Amino acid sequence: MDVSETTAMANLIQQRHDLFVEILKLSLQQEAAINEGMVEKLVTCLNQKQQLIDQLKSLQQELAPYAECPAEDRQWASETARQQCRDCIAESARIQAATLEIDARCEQTMSQRRDEIFQQLSTTNGALQAANAYGQAAAGTSPGSRGRGGSLDFTSQ
Repeated sequence: MDVSETTAMANLIQQRHDLFVEILKLSLQQEAAINEGMVEKLVTCLNQKQQLIDQLKSLQQELAPYAECPAEDRQWASETARQQCRDCIAESARIQAATLEIDARCEQTMSQRRDEIFQQLSTTNGALQAANAYGQAAAGTSPGSRGRGGSLDFTSQ
């Protein structure tokens, strides 16, 4: 791989790094939106993040052919350029790990909130059923009486 191809690869790696930085920023905003209960802000963050992830996937496809070339066959403009690229790759990996950690926390928080809401709905539903049952009892009807007044017929036939 000649210097121009290696430089092109390094530029793509830098672009990928920049996308990772933006995705990390959005993950932090996502976490804040979840913690603050800001649903609209959360949806906006997720939409923007998905767009960046789509760009990242496209960039990964552009980088794929470069991975086929062994590192020792790449010609660099300088040793400094090679080291900068290595540093960029390492920093990208750290950013990606931090982003995945934040996303895992977000998922856990959202799951807890879902479970809390489910519990509240279950409690509310149980209370509503009890209130309906008491209301029917007070009106003299039972759930199966179908409005017959709930009175007993003691006359014999």
